Amino acid sequence: MRRTIFNLGCALIVLSISRMVESAQETLSICASDPFQSLRVCAAYCISWGWPKDHCDFIAVRLSCSNLGQGPGNIRNDCYCRPDLVPSAHSIISSCVNEQCSRNAFDLQQVLSVYDGYCSSAGECGQPRSSIP
Repeated sequence: MRRTIFNLGCALIVLSISRMVESAQETLSICASDPFQSLRVCAAYCISWGWPKDHCDFIAVRLSCSNLGQGPGNIRNDCYCRPDLVPSAHSIISSCVNEQCSRNAFDLQQVLSVYDGYCSSAGECGQPRSSIP
């Protein structure tokens, strides 16, 4: 009985690790998400500068996760959502939204929420949201 429980526990751990690896290797799909679709154009630009959503690499290029114009199929979630890069992503988002949306605080919070929610659902842990000035 104990051996069966132990084997079941090991199987669950292996499945969890396998899912984490799969998720990290998946490519960027943030521009296809429903929350992204609800952003104002000025805010959406800060995620995808090729409107309408043909590049989806504004943040990725600035994080060195992509070369300009590669498109989302070549950007991996494990770079785009890497925990040590989250503060940089937040800073990139903040600067862009402040410029594109005339410093609109609501737009800024929406884009941060879209990015953080995407990374969380993509299986990347990230870090707690930093305070944006």
